[in-house]
Amino acid sequence: MTYMKSLIAEAQQKIGQCDETSNNLQQSLTELESQRDDAKSLIKETFQVINTCNSGYDGTVIFQHVIVLCHY
Repeated sequence: MTYMKSLIAEAQQKIGQCDETSNNLQQSLTELESQRDDAKSLIKETFQVINTCNSGYDGTVIFQHVIVLCHY
């Protein structure tokens, strides 16, 4: 009977570890999704600046605007 109790205790411990790992993975996924959304927004904003600056300016000015946006 003691062997069975130790197996149950070990299984419960492993279930707890799996739950903790699952929660950590979910938090990491949420953070990654947030970073993806931020990057996507920055890319869209960069292209808007490029399109706005594209008429009447040379490539140097456009490049400087892109660098400024990337430092946010």
